Amino acid sequence: MVMDTTKAVLKLVGEERVSQDKKWGVQNNSNEKWMAILIKSVGEASKAGLAGDDERYMEKLVQCAAVAVAAIECTMRRIVNDG
Repeated sequence: MVMDTTKAVLKLVGEERVSQDKKWGVQNNSNEKWMAILIKSVGEASKAGLAGDDERYMEKLVQCAAVAVAAIECTMRRIVNDG
């Protein structure tokens, strides 16, 4: 059961990453820029969670996770290219 839920969540995050890349293209932001984007996303999730809107809360958490993945991808590219 837990693994099925995890797979479903990771699928949602993957789909959100595809959507983000379609919307903005591949992003190669600085660490500071990624943190600003992530903090904004966390704020939006927090607002939804505090309002008790579970569907919007989950949607915003998926966006947070996808932003974190995008930041990791960017950092990986930087390490590979600089290394």
